[in-house]
Amino acid sequence: MHDRHSSKLTTSSRMSIETFSAQLQLFTSSPKSFEILNPSSRSSNDDTIYILDSSFNPPTKAHLALSICSLPASKPSTVLLLLAIQNADKPTKPASFSHRLAMMALLSHEIEHTSSKAIALIALSKHPRFVDKAKDVITHFPSTKEVVWLVGYDTLIRILDKKYYVDTLEKELGAFWEKNRLICAIRGDDTIEREYVERISRGEVAGVPKEWAEYITIIEPVGKEDSSTRARKAAKEGNWEDLRKVVPVEIAEYVQRERLYLED
Repeated sequence: MHDRHSSKLTTSSRMSIETFSAQLQLFTSSPKSFEILNPSSRSSNDDTIYILDSSFNPPTKAHLALSICSLPASKPSTVLLLLAIQNADKPTKPASFSHRLAMMALLSHEIEHTSSKAIALIALSKHPRFVDKAKDVITHFPSTKEVVWLVGYDTLIRILDKKYYVDTLEKELGAFWEKNRLICAIRGDDTIEREYVERISRGEVAGVPKEWAEYITIIEPVGKEDSSTRARKAAKEGNWEDLRKVVPVEIAEYVQRERLYLED
């Protein structure tokens, strides 16, 4: 069964790179700020949308694990893999957006293969800030009751960093919490990262209302060693064994076949 699954993913990635390049060009030149690239015919549940917003450079086992562990086991769910093509902090290199979308397609198949009740959609955004991405998502899914963002600690810090906003955090993000929630996986020091949310709940983080802590759930470490940085380093060094420890096998094969990350 695994061989058939692997063959399907490899074929999908080979076919999609040109398709994704064309879709990316159309999206870039269009007035749209948000678009789903792979509408699914599979039954979905849009009551809650789970969003994994990342640079996917490349997607790792941590991305997969964070997605799977956050989904309800008993009912259908919708996962949105979201790539911002104007990210506030992340560079566009070394892998092109088209290659990243092809790898996201592999990740979406892996999510659906692992969780039979989930559908995994791939989307593009022109917004660097979560508050603006969230508005687009809610516009696209008007019936959704809740949007759950699956993030790491570094992303949590960026969302609550006042340097990304013109006005106060309370004014800029006040409406965000009406439908949006955060599930944050520990990526570094367990004590420091848990303490940050506890400090928010005590009103000790400047500019952040203490009631916002109720909208942030800290979960146990997920794929703590499976970073994209480690994956890029392994690929650059031709250490394919280590690469396969960090990323799903089909994505490792794609990186090796397409000779990604050989240069900084």
